[in-house]
Amino acid sequence: MPCACVLLRAQAYRVLIGGVRSDVVSKLGCRCGTVRTEPHSAGPAAVAGLKAAATRLFAGYYVVRMGPDCSSPYDSGYGPSPPGNEWPGGCFGDWAGAAAVAPTLRAAATTRALRPGALRLAFTSSTRRAYAALRTDTDDPARDAVIVVLNFGASATTVTLGGGQIDEFAIARSQTPVDLVTGSSGPRIRGMGQPWMVTVPAKGWAVYTVKMA
Repeated sequence: MPCACVLLRAQAYRVLIGGVRSDVVSKLGCRCGTVRTEPHSAGPAAVAGLKAAATRLFAGYYVVRMGPDCSSPYDSGYGPSPPGNEWPGGCFGDWAGAAAVAPTLRAAATTRALRPGALRLAFTSSTRRAYAALRTDTDDPARDAVIVVLNFGASATTVTLGGGQIDEFAIARSQTPVDLVTGSSGPRIRGMGQPWMVTVPAKGWAVYTVKMA
């Protein structure tokens, strides 16, 4: 496969979370050009949306076109889809899960903390059904930082992030995180040593901008 067409296929999208770190994606990009990531789009809308969100929030670059005859919504930058690399049917916006993840794809472009190669520190989550991580701007963590929480469970889950790790990661205390996607206020991060709790819908995700200490 030509180097410029390196694909990180997230057939098991957990690989993007634990196996293929963001710094690996960044190194591939520096060596080979733009890395393009594609989530496995099978399954019901909620599952497909979660896969797409995980791909974008933890890998960086993201392919959104589908089908051999669909152009990228980002103009001609990606060029035509090469043979054998078409998405499974339909054009952008037609696939299961597209409506759920579209606002996240738009919002993710507004922060340096979700760019390819951005730093990632994983939290020890209170439940195995969820994954949470702090992502920060590579050059200046204080400039852009977000907490990303994914819920793999079939029901809404309240995820608790330990107060020790919040302090260890130098997240500022006594602040109200802001939902990157909706702009609404999230649960408040309280004083020193206190855990932070957030409820995430079934097969859902949340992205909150935070300030660093």
